[in-house]
Amino acid sequence: MSPEDDVVMEGYLFKRATNAFKTWHRRWFQIKDNRLLYSHRSADVETPTVMEADLKLCLVRQAPSSVERACCFELEVFLHPTGMSPEDDVVMEGYLFKRATNAFKTWHRRWFQIKDNRLLYSHRSADVETPTVMEADLKLCLVRQAPSSVERACCFELVTPTKSHLLQADSETLCTAWIRALQRTIHHLHENDESLPANVRTFTSTNDETVNHNLPIQSKDTLLAELRRIPGNDKCADCGADSPKWASINLGVLLCIECCGIHRSFGVQVSKVRSLTMDSLEPEQRKLMIALGNRLVNSIYLAHLPNANIVPPPPRPTSSRPVRKAWIKAKYVERRFARLDIERARNSANVRAEGLRRNTAAKAISPTRSNSDRKLYEGRYAARSPSEPVAGSRLSPTTPKNEWKSTPSIAADLKRVASCGSDSDIDGSQEVIDNSKCGARVLKAAALGDVAELCRLVAEGVDVHAPYAKTTALHTAIKNAAALGDVAELCRLVAEGVDIHAPYAKTTALHTAIKNNQGMAAEFLMLNGSKVNALDASLNSPLHIACANALTLLVCQLMKRGADQRLRNCNGETALDLAIEGTHADIVTLLRLQEMRDEFTEEFNNPMDETVDDVMMDISRRMDPSLR
Repeated sequence: MSPEDDVVMEGYLFKRATNAFKTWHRRWFQIKDNRLLYSHRSADVETPTVMEADLKLCLVRQAPSSVERACCFELEVFLHPTGMSPEDDVVMEGYLFKRATNAFKTWHRRWFQIKDNRLLYSHRSADVETPTVMEADLKLCLVRQAPSSVERACCFELVTPTKSHLLQADSETLCTAWIRALQRTIHHLHENDESLPANVRTFTSTNDETVNHNLPIQSKDTLLAELRRIPGNDKCADCGADSPKWASINLGVLLCIECCGIHRSFGVQVSKVRSLTMDSLEPEQRKLMIALGNRLVNSIYLAHLPNANIVPPPPRPTSSRPVRKAWIKAKYVERRFARLDIERARNSANVRAEGLRRNTAAKAISPTRSNSDRKLYEGRYAARSPSEPVAGSRLSPTTPKNEWKSTPSIAADLKRVASCGSDSDIDGSQEVIDNSKCGARVLKAAALGDVAELCRLVAEGVDVHAPYAKTTALHTAIKNAAALGDVAELCRLVAEGVDIHAPYAKTTALHTAIKNNQGMAAEFLMLNGSKVNALDASLNSPLHIACANALTLLVCQLMKRGADQRLRNCNGETALDLAIEGTHADIVTLLRLQEMRDEFTEEFNNPMDETVDDVMMDISRRMDPSLR
């Protein structure tokens, strides 16, 4: 007992440290004010440390037999069995471990709450600090058991349109309780969308990590009404259902919720779906949706739709899921109606013949892979004299044969350039279009910013990303479309199967669009698979081009897409070096703030994310009056 009335019990205890050494330390403990405190001596000597601020959340039990010391007990912080909170507006609360998103993937224990249809967390209880908003709108989330690859037990995953959060409960029972509580909240939000309080629907938080509230102030109802005024957008692009509320931002069409689910099932490499009532679209994505529309895109993807005996048949608003799926697959995945049957048959035959030729050549050249690089070299160049240089190599005439080896810097540069092109994995079994016949259209659409033409080319199966050894009519089309921002032509090229993203004439369509300040064409290219860190022959990325030409809005656009400012070109210059050399103050500020944000980890709770977003939005509004 203690002489103090508010102290239930006090005395010395050994506590085991939580570090890697698991050392034991003797401390003076007190149970006081429903808290567990400890200090080095008595409470009169120093301010005690709070081990647990709320003992009603704790469970005391005998230490497990694995503990080697005697007379030990364990204090486990545990949510009270009901999982309920004394606050009326809190659905559930308690401690969870959250995995950080930094490179170390460390786990941190935080106090979580489901409150006002949001998921919040703080270091202790909500009374101690202002909670951080992990998800501001649970309606956009999906909760599920953690994948089996996660080593920890009792884990679940909260998936959002942009990221996923991995959380761990104290027990399987609590894990199940959290999953059910989140599922009930999400289900309630979907069923009672119109009845939600205005303060919940319009909530904004400086700590929100997933929703960008710094976008131009434009009502979602206003955006939806504006998009529906575009020809064909009053009905679903696939089944014709009235009042579609979903959009495929890379295809540029509006969809009903049934067809939207089919689009999602084919993956983001085919269709990137967003809700027009729940999600926020970037300014470039809004412009892209306005530039395309259902009528234009359907005229591209259904350009060669037969008048009768259509297989598979087009769906209606009342059609079943299998009917919708067959139609959407034929329309967007196979692009069956974007090209003539005779052209598709010819291309398929060419692909099969080319695949057979490559397989035969590979077997003849490489019967076994057991030979080393030295044996391969000796077998190919044994007839050469030691003083005879190999064509295309940097070896001097005096380099001895036995000292031959690859040059790391050259190999690295070649690997970097080879990694450019499309993010979509197109294997040899799929149908590929003869790019030499469509290149001029791709280049022209990219040059003019004609998103509709780019969409048409994609629908026709044109490979707008593929590498080109020399300039052809197809390359000219890609270049012109990117340079002029002709998104309609780019869409047409994509529909035709042209790889509009791959290197051609020592550059790519994305580089061309950036160089010509065609933000909408650049957005279309990136949404349809162009790599934001693609390199040209000089190892310049699109960010290098934007910084060198003082294209501030495009720098913001590329940074949102995750452009890597650490890449160096053949002169060893980064994008920041080019911005400093050109004295482009706004770009230098953006890049340095981004660099600072990358250096901080989540452990510091640093508001750099918010700062970078604010500065980016302020600069964008200053450069583009339409964003104000």
